[in-house]
Amino acid sequence: AENVEARRRRRMCCASAGAARRSAEAPLRDGDWGQEHLGQAPSFATCVCQVDPAYHQDDEDVAAAKLKGFQSRMFAARPLGESMNNMVKEIPPPPEGEEKDLKYMLVPITSDRGLCGGVNGTICKAVKAMVPNLPDDSEIFMIGIKGEAILKRTHGHKIVRIVTDCYKNPTSFALASEIVEEIVSLKYDKAAIFYNRFQSAIAYETMCEEIESADLMLERIATFTEKYEFEDEFTEQSCMQDMMAFCLASKIYSRLLEGATSEVSARMQAMENATKNCGEMIDKLTITMNKARQAVITQELGEIVSGAAAVEAG
Repeated sequence: AENVEARRRRRMCCASAGAARRSAEAPLRDGDWGQEHLGQAPSFATCVCQVDPAYHQDDEDVAAAKLKGFQSRMFAARPLGESMNNMVKEIPPPPEGEEKDLKYMLVPITSDRGLCGGVNGTICKAVKAMVPNLPDDSEIFMIGIKGEAILKRTHGHKIVRIVTDCYKNPTSFALASEIVEEIVSLKYDKAAIFYNRFQSAIAYETMCEEIESADLMLERIATFTEKYEFEDEFTEQSCMQDMMAFCLASKIYSRLLEGATSEVSARMQAMENATKNCGEMIDKLTITMNKARQAVITQELGEIVSGAAAVEAG
């Protein structure tokens, strides 16, 4: 009878230990994930792939190749914009006091997609900082839907045009020419182009570049055209207006590529940082879950030992 009773007690202790082990191995219900859930938790960048198919954590080479393609097009177009700057510098500057009460056309170049760090925010901050120093009739010609979303609340009454889907297809000079035709049709004295100048894969600089309209420089352009021959005055004015439109289109084209390259590099950096932060968060949650699991196991084992001692004592 004594052996039968001892075997029964051992079976009770083994059953209690098995139940405790299964309870400890089960996922914790009070707000903690089980090990299998933490192991399968996707990174932030993997989740974002549903929104931004251009980026994928397991194929960073694709994103790097995309950035390299933007860089090659940007570096090829950069000399065009610089040559236009050199040509405009040959035109005599305006007399002192003539620049007062000019109508400005602000042209911020932003993106159509988010998840690219502060690319759009820095452009809009520069626009907001400049607007109070300009006459009330200044207007904003917005390129990119993200910039419009930021400026709409405070400067929505100044936005006269919004151009979107500039980067849906490869940026071309024809697109820049169409944008310039829209800008010129709005009648302004001076245009201010806000863009991000690409420096490296992790850095860019927000810049503002001003260029006067052909109508404002009409008299001063005559000095520039003295070394050229034209059939008549009408032909001269027409050619100079076309030249200034071409100059503005060249700048817009070059700055669009600068902004697109800065956007791609900033998005890669943002996704990399988000993936790193997600991994650190999963590691912290895993440690917290393991501590809670160990506490449950220790408590259950303590109860088993206490129960076994009480049974033997009884």
